[in-house]
Amino acid sequence: MTLDPARLRDPGITRLFLAIEEQKTFGGAARVLGVTQPSVSQQVKRLERHLGRPLFRRGRNGVELTAGGEAVLIYVRALESLTEDLKKQLESHDNIEELTIGMAEDFCRTALATILWLFVAEHPNIRVRIISGTYSALTEGIEKKTIDFAIMRRFGEYADSRLLWRDNLAWIGRKNMRLSREEPVPLVLPLPPNPGRDMPIAMLRASGRSCFIRFESVGLAGIEAAVQAGLGICAGPRSMWLAGAAPLVEGHGLPDLPDVEFDLVTVKPPKKDFSKAFLQILTAASKSGFIPQRDPALPAAVVS
Repeated sequence: MTLDPARLRDPGITRLFLAIEEQKTFGGAARVLGVTQPSVSQQVKRLERHLGRPLFRRGRNGVELTAGGEAVLIYVRALESLTEDLKKQLESHDNIEELTIGMAEDFCRTALATILWLFVAEHPNIRVRIISGTYSALTEGIEKKTIDFAIMRRFGEYADSRLLWRDNLAWIGRKNMRLSREEPVPLVLPLPPNPGRDMPIAMLRASGRSCFIRFESVGLAGIEAAVQAGLGICAGPRSMWLAGAAPLVEGHGLPDLPDVEFDLVTVKPPKKDFSKAFLQILTAASKSGFIPQRDPALPAAVVS
């Protein structure tokens, strides 16, 4: 006789089997299940025929399980446990809510990652989604309302935005890089459209220094690689350092750069408690700064 596993996966069979094992009589099982005793007896007979072996025998204390019945009991209890676990998993996923944050790439270099980890630890049912990208990608997320908040450089004013953090911009070059005062300044810049691309060029030209674009990249990884290779310099927040790079020392003839401001843009009003909690954590952290740990022995770039 062919054994059909689907027969044992029938919830009705599982309830029947567990009721008989618990009540120790077919009559008791019938009362628990709300059916007649003959109905229970018929279902047991059909199941025994299907499995080709007896599952119950009459004993002194009522109905007892045979060796085959013990094996089936292990199976149906495992099925019951898996079913309950599945219900819990589905319920937990139903309760998960999402917080989507758009973030400028350079801001990801700060201690914000630790802050986000702390937030997730306090709110395990909140799925935090980070979208890190270019200025145009963030502005698109704001306009289309596909994100809840955005953390980005202030290049313009949004209706619901406020200053989160201010940092000093610096000229960044490869460690021990030698930059001549007499030669045009080689620049490493983000690809357009990006408001941060035009400012270094304008500052250099206003100070009388010539410059040229040596490397352009859509993302921070390319800019970092170009600076590491010594292809040129870039303008970046002083505390958001690039690996293998350092701020240029003073007295190099390059113009001072203005401070950079990072805004928190609220795209969707924080109606949920977890959104408000995120804003509170972020605001508190901004008062002490988001500066990551840095090697104090990191040498500065050199100007010849």
